[in-house]
Amino acid sequence: MGFVDAIGWMAALFTLLTFCMRTMLPLRILAIASNLCFIAFATTLGLWQIVVLHGALLPLNLAQLVRLLRHRAAAPAAVVFEPAWIEPYAQREAISSGSIIFRAGDPAERLYYIERGEVLLLEIDKRLAPGNLLGEMGLFSPDRERLFTAVALRDTELLAVQETDFNHLCREHAGFAHFCLRLVTARLTENLRRAWAEKALATQGRA
Repeated sequence: MGFVDAIGWMAALFTLLTFCMRTMLPLRILAIASNLCFIAFATTLGLWQIVVLHGALLPLNLAQLVRLLRHRAAAPAAVVFEPAWIEPYAQREAISSGSIIFRAGDPAERLYYIERGEVLLLEIDKRLAPGNLLGEMGLFSPDRERLFTAVALRDTELLAVQETDFNHLCREHAGFAHFCLRLVTARLTENLRRAWAEKALATQGRA
């Protein structure tokens, strides 16, 4: 097998491996390697259609790679939620006042973003206004169950994201994953502080 044939086989191998990747960063790197190998292989043999195709794909893959690297670099500072992160994956849901969105113990299958209205978490008497995420803790819990019961206090509009799309966003968007991690940590801390305060009051009451 000659050198040109080897480049052609490498190009084919890199293309095959892109279909085996589960995350975008290694996929883009392999796609770029495939583009370069195909361009070299096709140029040597005068296969100009292939040269044009991969010459067009190469800058696209490079641009996507740069975008991914920028997202990763910006992750530590990405603490403000952007609705645009979830809008391509979300479905709008209208919830009437007094309706239960989910109950404690229900399967956690969706993440919600409150666009309009107000939601009450019954067990901890916490109100969530527009701009808040809802239901993220159940998606991170080992049992994938809702921890609280959520009730619409007034007519409410939500953006709902299925669990599979939520997982995809966490894998592919470093800013979104970082925000969710900080949010879950903050809410767990808040719940622990509330539990400690209630325990301290109960201890004082028995004293």
